[in-house]
Amino acid sequence: MKQHKAYQLTLEKRTVWVKATGIVTVRSAGDYQRDLKQLVQPLLGSPWALVMDVRSWQPSPLAVIDILKEVSLWCFANQLKFVVVLQPNDALLAWQYLKATDVTKPADLIRHLVADDQQARQQLTVAGFLQP
Repeated sequence: MKQHKAYQLTLEKRTVWVKATGIVTVRSAGDYQRDLKQLVQPLLGSPWALVMDVRSWQPSPLAVIDILKEVSLWCFANQLKFVVVLQPNDALLAWQYLKATDVTKPADLIRHLVADDQQARQQLTVAGFLQP
């Protein structure tokens, strides 16, 4: 039986779209770290953006938090400059996302919380990461 990934990654121009779905395990967090780094390779060397859709994320083991923090630090070290978050309505899931990204952020990082994909696209277009 093939295991369903707890995430989907898509590259569009200079923007990485991440959709977290279900429960993230230590194994899937490691897979996500590897897959994201591979996907971002063509963007390295100049600023890029990330859309993090955590509306379908589920409570996950505490052990994944440290792996996700490592991912955040790697992204910032490799010129992630613009983040758009589609945050869940569930307070526990919002807290989980905040803990997983609770690292020192670059002073020039821009972050927006939005309600839907259309608002995310609008923010990315205004910032120059997507084309109208």
